[in-house]
Amino acid sequence: MPADPECCPVGCELDAPEIRGKKDCRNKVPREIVPAEIIVPAMPVLDPEWVTQRLRGGSGGVDPRFVSLRGINTAPTSVADAERLARSVVRELEQAIRDGDRTTIAKMLRDRPELILVPSVREILLRWIASGSLRPPRGRPRGATSWSPIVVAALVDDLISRGVSRNREQAFALLGALGLSYESAKRLCDQATREPRFRALLLLDEQKARSLEERDLRWMDGAERLSPDSTVSRSADDPLLGGIVDMQFRAIK
Repeated sequence: MPADPECCPVGCELDAPEIRGKKDCRNKVPREIVPAEIIVPAMPVLDPEWVTQRLRGGSGGVDPRFVSLRGINTAPTSVADAERLARSVVRELEQAIRDGDRTTIAKMLRDRPELILVPSVREILLRWIASGSLRPPRGRPRGATSWSPIVVAALVDDLISRGVSRNREQAFALLGALGLSYESAKRLCDQATREPRFRALLLLDEQKARSLEERDLRWMDGAERLSPDSTVSRSADDPLLGGIVDMQFRAIK
């Protein structure tokens, strides 16, 4: 949260989506705190042995329909960028709902299932899904292929990080052993970094906005903050992933 000077110009808005408000030197208006949820697409960190075996034509001891990984990474993002993209996506979804364009709605939910969490549209979408009136459109999903864009991007990152390839172009050529042409590998890798469906969204629950209270300020004062010079580590039990999961967070300079 930015510094809070004793006096700021009338209408000066705090530059933070979770805590916002306007302040007038003569008549202070309480700031708001808005519940927010950030959804950040993850890129797998692949098992190097599995990658090597697949490039040699083997399965790496894993069903060919699956990949072997040892963790996940998320692309760098910022609160401002994630909120800006979310507002644009939500506006498009709300317009499609007003127009009754259920084909567009189904495509958007297929690309970004987390949009079902948006409070302003959740009730009507759940009602349509329950009644069977909102169904996936016919045909192959956009960009459908036997390889996910984020897995191809992970393969390229793995080959470069281990020194197997000096650059992306060499990595694209090596992926021919997996049945991917140079052009297909490049296109899929670019999709993972370029398309909005693979970028973070910050969803705000405007309906639960409330005035900022003293306890909120105390919590923020004691909260651990990310910085480029340190890493925040956390562990959590995730049964779906087989037990304890270690997580590390850091800010990007």
